[in-house]
Amino acid sequence: MKSILFVEDDSQTLDHLRMALKSQSDRWDMMFVHNASMALKSLEAGHFDVIVSDMTLPGMDGGALLNIVRQKHPNVVRVGLLGGMDLEGPLRALSVAHQVLDKPCDPSDLSQVIERSCSLQDLLADEKLRQAVGGLDSLPTVPRIYTELSQALANPEVEFDSIATIVEQDVAMSAKILQIVNSGFFGLRQRVSLMRNAISMLGMSMIRSLVLSIEVFRPYRGVLTTHSFTLDREQRHALLTASVARKLLPSRNEADDAFTAAMLHDIGKLVLVTRMPQVYGPLFDKSATELVAAHALEAEGAHVSHEIVGAYLLGLWGIPWPIVEAVAYHHHPARVRHEGFEVLDAVHVANHLIHEVMAGGNAPGEGYGLDDEYLSRMGVASKLDSWREMATEIAGLSAEDQE
Repeated sequence: MKSILFVEDDSQTLDHLRMALKSQSDRWDMMFVHNASMALKSLEAGHFDVIVSDMTLPGMDGGALLNIVRQKHPNVVRVGLLGGMDLEGPLRALSVAHQVLDKPCDPSDLSQVIERSCSLQDLLADEKLRQAVGGLDSLPTVPRIYTELSQALANPEVEFDSIATIVEQDVAMSAKILQIVNSGFFGLRQRVSLMRNAISMLGMSMIRSLVLSIEVFRPYRGVLTTHSFTLDREQRHALLTASVARKLLPSRNEADDAFTAAMLHDIGKLVLVTRMPQVYGPLFDKSATELVAAHALEAEGAHVSHEIVGAYLLGLWGIPWPIVEAVAYHHHPARVRHEGFEVLDAVHVANHLIHEVMAGGNAPGEGYGLDDEYLSRMGVASKLDSWREMATEIAGLSAEDQE
């Protein structure tokens, strides 16, 4: 049975939650408290799998509470409830919370978030995964610039100039971001030469996504030992997939998450090929040269999946849960119980379409493929042809940028 801690200062709201979630009492052990102090005492006294907290608690607010939970109880999934129309609020909340929901939220939506979080938590805690990851020499630490950027974005008073100063600490990263911003992917009508302008045009969330993805790829430069699996090839595939994925969702927040998840969807490959090259070097070479999906070869050889290793690493880094989930299941979205087309599905479709485009419009190879029945249930099967045209156009823009 999962243990869930709810923190809400308004007694009426807390009572409403208690009644609305009463049907879950046979599966969840739930505790309801009124403030951060009570929540911290409860966490010290017992085990909890998930904490759901209002972000605007009096005294110690929800952001400060979840930050302490992140430091002292990192295995607890953190869900924030946030009201108001401040567009930067969710971004600040996501610096300490895995998931952020609008307040008041539908109890069924909250139940689904908790259920999915617990399922992913169980997956990342799998004993076989821990043994496999334990066999690696080391896992990369969260990138420094990304950490600084996340801390700065948690400040509601932060200004564009301050963010630009952090990014500009790294000249190579600044140049890469400006190169990407000025490419055809973003469709900007004017050239951008200043980091501050890039940030204001793209938004804080997109810049943070780009910073993270650029830092993730850079530590591996020069250590890959394979011939067919190259860093440049992987980075290009990631950017193309991200550029398609963000266009498949109408919501800005979901589109930003899809962009980040797609940029990072194969990070597990980088970890495995550099930490266990004798095993994964030949496997990823075979995948690239024989057009066989890497996840199919991993399953065939009973190797740990790059999807799960990538999700495990991002989970350790505290990356938002929808992104971790999309990385974990980007080849198998139907394994996640959900309704409607969302971040996970966008990454799955975009990944396939880019593989298809790179294969000259043909089937990308063994182990790839879209589940037509599944996409029909998601209500998007009729959109595939137009999405293919869009993916082809984006890949063409990328080719022009490289000339």
